[in-house]
Amino acid sequence: MAGETVAILDTRCLGATTLAGAKIEASRHQRAVKQLARHVLEIVDHNGVVLTRRQQNGKRAQTPWS
Repeated sequence: MAGETVAILDTRCLGATTLAGAKIEASRHQRAVKQLARHVLEIVDHNGVVLTRRQQNGKRAQTPWS
């Protein structure tokens, strides 16, 4: 199933006005899903275009924002 969407667990509007601010805000909200073994956090614009993403491979192993 690599590369396939299995489930969308959460969507939320961020209050940040910059991409840097959105990364910080999204990282704070990520704590709720850290118990999952593997997941991806994406920041998308109002058109649904992915601006950046970060993969979490366990509780402490995460990739930098791309």
